[in-house]
Amino acid sequence: MTIFKIFGICLVLAVIAFIGYRLIPAKETVLTDGLVADRHIRLASDVTIEQKLPQSDIELKEIQIMFGTYKRTNDGILTVSLLENDNLIQQWFLRAEKLADNAYQSFVLNKKKKLNPESNYIVKVSYHYSGDNFIALWTNKDAKYGSFKNGEQALDGSVCYKLVYLKEKQ
Repeated sequence: MTIFKIFGICLVLAVIAFIGYRLIPAKETVLTDGLVADRHIRLASDVTIEQKLPQSDIELKEIQIMFGTYKRTNDGILTVSLLENDNLIQQWFLRAEKLADNAYQSFVLNKKKKLNPESNYIVKVSYHYSGDNFIALWTNKDAKYGSFKNGEQALDGSVCYKLVYLKEKQ
């Protein structure tokens, strides 16, 4: 094989790769803006906080929720669940000692989830502890990023959360 044939084959492969790359829809990772935390809810042991997510057709990768630890290391188990129409998509368990105070904690999905705009998505947060090991969930009392409730009591505002998702590049 001559050097020109090898060069010609390499050039053809490069053109095919470039065209293939341009035809594949490129996606970028997007992080929603976080809310300004203006109140906290102390998580009572074994009471569930529910946050309804706005209906959307995003490809969800991760949920981030803001917690407070009262500047201490707490001993308890935090459970976060993502549901679609009351069906469990994924559940995370986290030891409270891993939480940073007044910071967002990431909950990464094992596999990206394309949300259906016709479905209802709920994030449930509960915490099991004993003694003085309580933590807080930060909220914004005026936001309307879905709805949320503490146990059975509906509350105004929203949990402070962010969504990490993929979208088509413009």
